[in-house]
Order: sequence, then C-alpha cells, then structure tokens
Amino acid sequence: MNKIKITLLTFLFLGINSCIDPFTLNLENNQQAALVIYGDFSTDKRAHQLEIYTTDSQIIRNKQPITGATATLVADDTGEREDYQVVSAGVYEVNGSTISGATGSQYHIEICLPNGNKYQSRPATMPRKIRGDSAFIQINAVEELLVTGAITTKSFLEVFVDSPLPTDNNDYWLKYDVTTLYSFFEIICSPLGPPPDICFIPGRNDPQQISLVNGQRFNGSRLENFKVNQKRLLPDNFEYRGRHYFLVNQQSITEDAFDYWDKLNRVANQTGSIFDAPPAGVPGNIYNVNDPAETVLGYFELTNTDSLRTFITEGEIFQDYQFTTLVCPSPFRFNNQFFRECCNCELIEGATLERPSWF
Repeated sequence: MNKIKITLLTFLFLGINSCIDPFTLNLENNQQAALVIYGDFSTDKRAHQLEIYTTDSQIIRNKQPITGATATLVADDTGEREDYQVVSAGVYEVNGSTISGATGSQYHIEICLPNGNKYQSRPATMPRKIRGDSAFIQINAVEELLVTGAITTKSFLEVFVDSPLPTDNNDYWLKYDVTTLYSFFEIICSPLGPPPDICFIPGRNDPQQISLVNGQRFNGSRLENFKVNQKRLLPDNFEYRGRHYFLVNQQSITEDAFDYWDKLNRVANQTGSIFDAPPAGVPGNIYNVNDPAETVLGYFELTNTDSLRTFITEGEIFQDYQFTTLVCPSPFRFNNQFFRECCNCELIEGATLERPSWF
C-alpha cells in the first residue's frame, strides 16, 4: 500500500541540481521543413517503434508522416538484420523476432526514404541495467500567485523514486519515462441491462516531463526521493474511480543520448512537449549517408530499462476529491449532467476490457 504524504507548499518553484536535471521543453514554431526520425531499442521483450516524418514547424500537429520508407535494425556484433514493418502512416516496428537487445552489444538503424535518400544512426552500445528500488506517490497542494494578485491552490500527485546506484564507477546516465494506467468501474444503469464492466485505460499524462541523472556529476550510492513526474489532481476526472497506476521506466541510456536530452533542456522554455520536433540547434545521432551536412532531427536511442509501479486509489485522496460522486451519479438517479461513460466505460478513449496481468 502506498504511503501518502500530504504537504502544503507556499509557492511553486523550480530547483535544478548540477547532477539531476528535471525539466520541461518548449519547442519553437519558427523552423523550416525538416526530417525527423525518432525511435528506441532496448533489452525489453516488446515491439520497438520508429517514427519518420517531416515538419514545417516545431508543433506536433504539423507533422507529415513519411510512408513507403524502409528501415532496418542492425546488430553490429553479429551482423544480424531485422526489417521494420509498417504499423501506421509514418510508424514502423520491429518485434524482436530476429534481434534481441543485449547489454554491451552494439546496434544502429538504416533507413531509405521513397526519394532514395539513405540515413543511418551512429552505432551505439547497449548500456548496463540499473535496477530501481521503489516508486511512491505524494500529494502536494501548491499555492500559486496569479497576475491579478489572487492566490489559487492546485493539487498534484507527485511521483518519486528511490534507487541504488552503481558504486564501481560513475559512468552511467539515467532517463525516467512515466506513463499511467487506471481502472474505471461502470455503474448499474438499468435493472434489465448487462452487468457493469471494468475498463482499463491509459491516463492523460504530461508529455513535457522528463528527468535525467548524470552519474559523473553525482556523488553517492543511492538516489532518494527523486521526483520523476507530477500530475494535476482535478475533481471532475474519470481517472480515480479505481486504482490509478504510475508506471515508471528507469532507463539506463548512453552518454551521447544524455547529452542530447540535456541540450534540449538548455535550449527549451517551460512549455511544449518533448515529443514535438526538437529545436534545429540540437541535431541527434542520425545522418544522411550521402549528405552529412543535412540536419536530421530526432534520435535513435538504446535503453536498458527497469520498471517500477505504484498506485493510488480514490480512498487515499483528500475527502475533497470524491470522484465517484462528482463524476458518476448514484444508480438510477441521473440528471442531464451525468457522463455516458459511467454506463459504458468503453466510450473513454483508449479503454479496453482486457485486464493487464500485473493489475
């Protein structure tokens, strides 16, 4: 069971440590058309995706997917090759049927666009895995001063990790990726209707948030109370009728990948999304084979991931947040304001009736 700590902060502030860098990214809307390639490969037994598109700005809605490209994952140590398969427009995928990620092995990707241009990523070595210890949630109420002079209070769920760190050397770099998944219980809407279902739904998360740790600038054998994510707590939200999981991926990355994300941090402002096209001044590790001077945006990174989970329920949150009452009515006591999703949770975007094995 989670240990919930409730604190009150007087004013929101940003603290940046020389060895631990949480940040958000803003991506400017002033760039000409550019090619963007982003993907990853890991030791995880899962499908790995590669996204290829062009953009005429730094805003994600202006992406133009590239269809008809061919892409291949290459294991440099063995010479094995595995072709990506088309998933959707501009999205390609390998399922690991030929190549499995292994610590210490080297990989790169090769891409050919419909226009004949060929691209490659610089070969990189899969880093070692660094296992985490635990993830936990705190509820923080933050008072924020508005431009009008009034003070408003916002509540956040904040996610922290504790993790032992290598002591043999400091050559490690960590990046944290956090996703959410929650359960939603339908109410009984008709005495003659089917029994209520339980849906499992990916939560709305803030794509701006990313946190980095540079082992070369960290003195210590343990990372403690390190915040990796925060999520605004809204009383009219579907997400807290059942268990709400935070899935924390502690990703061991290469030094080059760390430098890439760290540079984004240095040029970015405090709004935007890390999944928008990166700023032109921060090229990644992918280059045009025939024209190395072309600036290619995005990055192909290797990650060795350890996953942590923590969850919170409605009963563990303030009495002020009675989500069941605020979101869904009591059975048979409907009014014009109730949500149809209360009777049919599959109407919620991304919902599935398939329960994850770990839930």
